[in-house]
Amino acid sequence: MPNGPPASAIRDRFVADHRSLEEVGARLLVAVEAAAGPAVQALWDAFAHRLSEHLEAEERDLFPKVYRSSPRSARALVEEHRHIRSRIDEMRVDVEKGTVRVEAARGFIAELCAHERHEEDVMLRWTDEDLPVEEAALSALGAARK
Repeated sequence: MPNGPPASAIRDRFVADHRSLEEVGARLLVAVEAAAGPAVQALWDAFAHRLSEHLEAEERDLFPKVYRSSPRSARALVEEHRHIRSRIDEMRVDVEKGTVRVEAARGFIAELCAHERHEEDVMLRWTDEDLPVEEAALSALGAARK
């Protein structure tokens, strides 16, 4: 068993990163609602980049551990990540064209929040089993925030 932080520490870091992404998403939504073109593009670029890094960190550092205790949950989360990536691509096109609709942005943020809650439920069950976590998983989130 590796000497690393407890599973609850990584859960707490991922949950904190979820809240941070939600805050950026809320600012993005305000900009979309205000039809603030350049601000939308800048916020979108930052949001999409952070979200992509977050998804990669989860897939690399979290999902393999979740898979050991709950293969079905891990596969469901991977499928949700595929869907999120396709939505990122759809939104990117609309943002770049300047045609992003408020309803589409709200829908995307709502889907993302629902996914985060699902992921947090899975992580809670996983940490209840106290599976080991390597320090690299926590480091990846720190890098994603910079």
